[in-house]
Amino acid sequence: MVDHVLLLHIGPIRKFELFADDLATRDIDRWLTHLSRNSIKELSNLHKVWLKPPSTFKGFRSLKSLQLVGITMAQHVFENLTCCTPLLERLILRHCYGVTTLNIDAPNLKFLDISGVFDVVNPKSTLNLTDASIGVTIYSPVSRVPVSWVPSSSSNLLKIFYHLPHIRRFAIKSHFLKYLSLGAFPEKLPKPCEYLNVLSIDICLDDPDAILTALCILRSSPALQELEIFMDARKKLTSSPTVVEEQKSSCLDVSYNCTLSQLRLVKITEISGVKAELDFIRFLLLSSPVLERMTVTPHKFPKPVYVERFSKLVKELLQFKRESKHAEIILLDP
Repeated sequence: MVDHVLLLHIGPIRKFELFADDLATRDIDRWLTHLSRNSIKELSNLHKVWLKPPSTFKGFRSLKSLQLVGITMAQHVFENLTCCTPLLERLILRHCYGVTTLNIDAPNLKFLDISGVFDVVNPKSTLNLTDASIGVTIYSPVSRVPVSWVPSSSSNLLKIFYHLPHIRRFAIKSHFLKYLSLGAFPEKLPKPCEYLNVLSIDICLDDPDAILTALCILRSSPALQELEIFMDARKKLTSSPTVVEEQKSSCLDVSYNCTLSQLRLVKITEISGVKAELDFIRFLLLSSPVLERMTVTPHKFPKPVYVERFSKLVKELLQFKRESKHAEIILLDP
């Protein structure tokens, strides 16, 4: 059916969407080759297929948007696909298999949404990226930092942000904050994220290095206006026995010295009311002179426990001092 449609179509193909599972690799290869010879601009919803283009495949010269979900492909296939698509502006890559080192060579890329299991995340040519969401996960019965995450020199934080000079919206999902925390890093980034105004972070406040990393990003974001925090209650990742990684601080030693001069809106979800979370909220209230609204959504506990914790949380939040005279705290019922 697809062959019939493609062969009978006259003129350029601007958009191609494929809603099908478990297709033969030879069919996919044939369609991609055909599409690469047209002026296709958007390719999406390739789902649960094995991507193995022939050696004659030269990429998509006109493609601007690419979405791959559940795809199996070799490392070199992904790298060729991105570097041979010179006009690519949007890339969505979710839970794909076979790609362990995420080298992204896409100088025109503006939007990036990636999630999955990766050894290395390397946006080596993404200087025009303005909107990104990155989430890395692990598949292991033991909550340990993969050895491959630990940089041989410098730090993951510096390497990532070096290639994001124009980032405006950034979502740090799942274990990616832990990935960024590995390696030495300064109190502030060498060059501020002067355009970053919307930041979303999944954070485990049981991990002091993750807190320090988040604070480093906050201190380096003078234009930040909106902040979303997801309190990750999962057990923090520990270092593997073969990795020597010095913990940078303890939770009690973390200094929250920071001024968020442009921050107006804060959203915090999955809060359970423990001291580390309340300390972080107190820090945000005391460091945000123009804050307008903070929305807090508690974790959903069993009803008897929830009623007790909710009333205690309300009492705690009402007692917190605020640097902004106009700051409003809204506590939502989960």
